[in-house]
Amino acid sequence: ELQWESQVGAEITTGPVVAGSTVLVGTKAGHVAGLDAESGKVAWDFKTGHSEITSSPIVSGGMILAAARDGTLYAINVGN
Repeated sequence: ELQWESQVGAEITTGPVVAGSTVLVGTKAGHVAGLDAESGKVAWDFKTGHSEITSSPIVSGGMILAAARDGTLYAINVGN
């Protein structure tokens, strides 16, 4: 039974990663999106640049790490 589906505004180019109550995905447009795991609603969206995110984001030390096609590694802090 389908629980939810979500549109993030661009083609998703990474596998989803669950971090706590958030599902993380990267997009072809260079965004990393955090979706609420219960509802699928976009909780936040971070624009990294113009290059597609090429690997699933990982969480380490309170940071989200995401690699882009142009060779840039982004460390994103979305905490309060």
